[in-house]
Amino acid sequence: MELRDPIDLHQPDGTLTRSGWARRPLWRFDAARVPRTRHTTAWDFFTVMSPRAAANFTLARIGRIQVCAVDLIDFGRGGDRANVRLLRGDGLQLSAAPRGPAVARGRRTWVRYDLAGPQATLSADLARLLVLPAIQADIALDWPDADESLNCVFPFPEQPGGFFYECKVAGMPATGSLRVGADAYHFDPSDSFGVLDWARGLWPKRAFWRWGAFAGWVDGRRVGANFGHGFGDQSEAGENALFVDGHLHKLGDVDWQLDRSDYSRPWRLVGKAPRCELTFEPVYVHRSNLELLLFGLKARRVFGWFLGQAELEDGTMLDIPRAVGFGEEVWFHT
Repeated sequence: MELRDPIDLHQPDGTLTRSGWARRPLWRFDAARVPRTRHTTAWDFFTVMSPRAAANFTLARIGRIQVCAVDLIDFGRGGDRANVRLLRGDGLQLSAAPRGPAVARGRRTWVRYDLAGPQATLSADLARLLVLPAIQADIALDWPDADESLNCVFPFPEQPGGFFYECKVAGMPATGSLRVGADAYHFDPSDSFGVLDWARGLWPKRAFWRWGAFAGWVDGRRVGANFGHGFGDQSEAGENALFVDGHLHKLGDVDWQLDRSDYSRPWRLVGKAPRCELTFEPVYVHRSNLELLLFGLKARRVFGWFLGQAELEDGTMLDIPRAVGFGEEVWFHT
């Protein structure tokens, strides 16, 4: 169900006001109203991807743990070169809304998001630490104020008071560079795009989700897409949508068809009402297994090319000849 007017995310007693989806972040988040606040999860995550590489920026608070991470995946060379830091006290500052600033500070650690205005800027300066490489980044993403976003609120029936509030944006043309050690990677708006995943929630102890996104230029139009599955009760909202020149076109349920024994084989994403028929051709499979104090995750994140068709709100089919993107499966536990 689409929300059209701003509301508080929670009632004063901590109950969720309403689930659903919106084209703007209309739910007002107040951490003080969240039950068991110390156990909440919050993150501001960006992927900046090109046909050559992907850079990931993570600022996250998971319960009492605060994490700052920047990593670079080179599709040709392979491997993930990352600098990950645990932060203390007020070393991590996150905003209550997706357009707000976020900053991580620590010993020889600095990452900042400036998200107000028509451009979002991602800046980082992480010093070398033991085996962790030095990373510097300065990347701008085109994000006009008029652009719509996909905003969803889901409850978790198995978790009393559980909820997930997210804002997703795909298809922000990227300009800038990132340096890992002595290697520099450049992002050009002709073929490089940013994806935002902003989230706040109170999760169950174990969770699984699928997430995918792509972006590209199609006949001069700026096109992006977001796909999601498996997380929370999505009966009032779904995570599947197209973005065309900043306008959101909602998609229906999407069936993910993939081979878990070999993630490098082609995937299929097929949906009805509105329709989409997409093939995802992997070029790089990234595997990660993380156990960090009080939480852990196993992830299979695959980068490659999307091609196919998807239906717009007016019923016309949009041809996607070739768009860079990713798909992932994640198992999470606390």
